[in-house]
Amino acid sequence: MENKISQERYKFPHWLLIILIVSLILGIFLRFYHLDQKVYSFDETYSSTYIYGQHSQAYKNFGGSVLNISEIKKYVFIDQNKTLIQSIEQVISKLYVFPPFYPILTLLWSYLLNNWFDNGLVIQRSLVALLSVIAILGVYWLGLELFSSKTTALVAAVILAISPFHLQYAQVIRPYSILITTTVIACGCLLKAMRIKSLFWWVIYGLSVVIGLYANVLFGFVLIAHTAYVLINEKFKNFQILIPFFLTLGISTLMFLPWLWAFVNSSMLGYSVGQVSDRSSVLGLINAWLKGIQNLFLDLYHPFFSPNWFKALQWFFTPIVLAIAAISLYHLCRYAPSKIRNFLLALAISAGVSLMVKDLLTGSSITTRMRYLIPFALAVELIVAYLIGSWLTASQSSRRRWGQFALSVLILCGISSCLAISYSPSWNAFGSPHFPKVSEIISSANRPLVLCTNLDRALSMSHLVDSDTNFQLIQDDIAIPDSFDTVFLLEVSPTTFKKLATNYKLVNTYPQGRLFQVSK
Repeated sequence: MENKISQERYKFPHWLLIILIVSLILGIFLRFYHLDQKVYSFDETYSSTYIYGQHSQAYKNFGGSVLNISEIKKYVFIDQNKTLIQSIEQVISKLYVFPPFYPILTLLWSYLLNNWFDNGLVIQRSLVALLSVIAILGVYWLGLELFSSKTTALVAAVILAISPFHLQYAQVIRPYSILITTTVIACGCLLKAMRIKSLFWWVIYGLSVVIGLYANVLFGFVLIAHTAYVLINEKFKNFQILIPFFLTLGISTLMFLPWLWAFVNSSMLGYSVGQVSDRSSVLGLINAWLKGIQNLFLDLYHPFFSPNWFKALQWFFTPIVLAIAAISLYHLCRYAPSKIRNFLLALAISAGVSLMVKDLLTGSSITTRMRYLIPFALAVELIVAYLIGSWLTASQSSRRRWGQFALSVLILCGISSCLAISYSPSWNAFGSPHFPKVSEIISSANRPLVLCTNLDRALSMSHLVDSDTNFQLIQDDIAIPDSFDTVFLLEVSPTTFKKLATNYKLVNTYPQGRLFQVSK
């Protein structure tokens, strides 16, 4: 292995190595850049109010009352009336759509940093960004274990670092960043345990499985991939691997059953299924899959925040990016050693292709959301990294040039996309792209009052508007105070809108954001 590494270094251009290192540093830096400037998404407000045990209390105190910005923000951070232990007990006792490991980790992080920082949004998002950085380090280690090549491992780490998809979910308060982190670590531990064959590494692998399951239920697809890989790779014969693997997997899974049983028998299961119950056509599914793979490497254009010529650039580079992904898959199936091929195909099929087939047969749409296919996304990126790493270290100079070309294209696309996302107030993963404009209109008014029928709208908007803005959550009784100069309606329900329209004049101030100004 040492000779192989030396040979790779000899063939690897210094200028490309510098570009890779700069790209890696830039990708890490952008994860922490403008953490409090992005739209505070509705999903994030759900996460925050659940993690800090404030959701029911917020509805109770907020309903009908007029609250200022500081009063609203207290519901999406630490409850000052609870100790850390009480907050953790609250998370454990109340089921939600994701397991308790990520909420508990967020609580520990929040109570730790609360002594030095006063911005709750930055504290929560900084943990997700840190987990994403750990994932970058983890994917490098996984690359060493899987490919036995520092070049390919470095390419894989850079692809992950400058992926516009991973950059977005490295700043969203949801357990997606921790899913990619636990996935790469568990995969690396499995390969290490199979190679070393020591009790210590099987224990470490078992621990990574338990953490992965308690971090995100989608980690279960990773375990299916691991099982398929071990059975195929060991051909049902090597009991030195099969016995410790299944013993470790069985014990780890049993440790997760208490939460899983409680979740299956709770209302949260129906709520989770309902989130992905939309129907989709075959063409819609295929288009979403291609766009999802493209967005792993290129996501340059957003209709709200990008100039039109960015759209032309995206159209130009999209066929190139998809061609690189397609050639990478062919190269994997045609030339890769069985260990690499079996591992990556098992991960891609178990965590992505199987769900795609399910959507095709049933018309469901879960695979139109790449965030539910994060292990599949990792497999795609590793497959591309393997192609480029193989080309960069090939003996033929023509292949090395093709490798440099493909890597240069991906770096250009990735960095350009990440910079565009970093300088925009929202993007696909954050949602509500109209909120920045809505907040400007509200903040320009004198002592505004914003009426909402959804708590999440107020929680989200409270991080964008000026400090003199007040909010009121209106429900059955609609009583608008007279003490405010300007009153707005923000995305209220149709029923409430009809009631208000009978007594007030509603001026459509910003149609795209469903923002109306109220006057008698």
